[in-house]
Amino acid sequence: MKKQFFIGGVERSGTTILMRCLGMHKDISDFPRETLFFAYPKGLILVIKGYISETEFKYNMLNHFYEYVQGFVDKKSLSDLLDRCFNNKKEDILKKSNLFITELFDIYIKKINKKYWIEKSPRNIVYADYLFKIFPNMKFIHIFRDPLDVCSSHINRKARNIDEFIEYYNITMKRAYEAYNNLNKNNYLVVSFEDLIADIDNKTSLILDFLGVEKYTKYLDDIKNRINPKRSNIGRHKSMFNEKQIQKITENCSDMYELWSSLKK
Repeated sequence: MKKQFFIGGVERSGTTILMRCLGMHKDISDFPRETLFFAYPKGLILVIKGYISETEFKYNMLNHFYEYVQGFVDKKSLSDLLDRCFNNKKEDILKKSNLFITELFDIYIKKINKKYWIEKSPRNIVYADYLFKIFPNMKFIHIFRDPLDVCSSHINRKARNIDEFIEYYNITMKRAYEAYNNLNKNNYLVVSFEDLIADIDNKTSLILDFLGVEKYTKYLDDIKNRINPKRSNIGRHKSMFNEKQIQKITENCSDMYELWSSLKK
């Protein structure tokens, strides 16, 4: 059975670092850049959702065909027929999407002699439940980070101001939790960026066990040499925010942060 691995998290939470670390494994391939293939505007998920909105699909089909057959078929009979004939439309599209993506990404990983691919996008966390519909056996890693440091990174990159970040953070984490509650918890791993950096050996081993991928000494040694705690920017917010700003971010983001902290491994 093919394995599919996904990483998601609030933007600037460590998704790229985690993907590159796992991509160093002899059997796992990351991608040269973020694919933006699944969760971004016009990505696969939104395209599929447009095709398999059952209510809209049935409504359009019913009204389109009824115009031509109303002389000899009543609308209820046509509606019942549509239900019988197209009730597997969603499942068919999901299965074909799984096959398409698996074979598409296999083209790349076979070229570089790897067994598995791992796809990373921050937005994956808000569509995790939908990704599971396409890939029911996939493994999903949600990495999260102290919102104070995440906010400082957003501001440093001029992506959002404090108020915009607070709104983005809470909307994203709440939607991620809704998705989390609608899927198989055995296939969803929550890890803290700070824990990963502080205990890279054990946390990497934990992740490999979760993925069902071989652990070997050289890889664990390479990861340890790759990760430099001093360059991880943990605590960077202390040099960027004053006490009032720290208090504001903490008060507005702590509920979601503590909720996800309670779910981490």
